[in-house]
Amino acid sequence: MATPGRPGRDSAQPRRPEHHHGCDKPATRNQDQSHGHLTGKPSDTACLGAFEPIQAAVYQGSGYTAVRSLGLRSADPPKRVFAGAVEFPSAESAHAFVRTSAGNWKACAGQTVTVAEGHQTTPWTFSELNGAPPRIMQLRTQAVPNGRVCQRVLSAVSRVVIDVVACGTSITNEAGQVADQMAAKVTP
Repeated sequence: MATPGRPGRDSAQPRRPEHHHGCDKPATRNQDQSHGHLTGKPSDTACLGAFEPIQAAVYQGSGYTAVRSLGLRSADPPKRVFAGAVEFPSAESAHAFVRTSAGNWKACAGQTVTVAEGHQTTPWTFSELNGAPPRIMQLRTQAVPNGRVCQRVLSAVSRVVIDVVACGTSITNEAGQVADQMAAKVTP
């Protein structure tokens, strides 16, 4: 069994995304063994899991045993990728987490949620949920002119939940590609 903070030996520990993900020259890099944090507060906390990966409040009570995450930013073009691997005691508990999350994310579809950061409030609109457990995806778009787009992916592979977001002015399937790369490294 993995030690806390280190999901399964050679598992889906986040690695620097390949060049085609748009973050080949990260401006900042953050790797840790903890949950991510959102600097602002969403107006609908039920959409927190669909909004940003590795949120402590979302994983609380889920039975996870370890978490490892990595964040990357690029300056040109401006993109952000944050990926996490969360280990659970069994494949069933990992899959159950994604099934529960699918219901929560689906409830956010079509909603506009605002995030307050300091004196600025930004509206984000969620698209329909794509996929089905064990792998789900959802987009959210800033509801402002020239707003950013973020793609969320949550995927259960064996005992590991892969939790990824990719954001930028033009996002195709970067979060899905990162999730696929991570999934290929999960050991049963």
